[in-house]
Amino acid sequence: MTFDEFSEAVGTIAEQLPDELFDGLTGGVVAVVGEKLHEKSIPTDPLYVAGQYVRSRSMGSQILLYYGSFMRLYGRCTREQILGHIRRIMLHELTHHWEFRSGERGLEIDDAERLSDYLDSHAEDKPEIQPENTRTYTYRGPEPEQR
Repeated sequence: MTFDEFSEAVGTIAEQLPDELFDGLTGGVVAVVGEKLHEKSIPTDPLYVAGQYVRSRSMGSQILLYYGSFMRLYGRCTREQILGHIRRIMLHELTHHWEFRSGERGLEIDDAERLSDYLDSHAEDKPEIQPENTRTYTYRGPEPEQR
């Protein structure tokens, strides 16, 4: 699937959903060419962000769907399967939008739990982190006497 086909599919799927789902989504749904890695992604097992609900003062609220991430995750799928993933992820991000508007956080909590599971499964890949404001000292005993 090319980016143009992806972008067209995003628009078609959005048009098939009830208009009310997009109330308050001032920036709409945007197809983005590139891929996006989660900020906590582990290099040996990349965690791609396929969709993202974004709020900002300048752009308002919008949903970003990353073509590059979709191709990394679902590039070997059939066209129909990719369309299903686009719809599923668009609905996921719309759920974030509506939860934000209603003051709920259930999906945000679920996403955080899945991220925690991902990080736990790669605990050996994470650098050891020292608590802030502490120092590690190694004591080697007294210096040998000089003769």
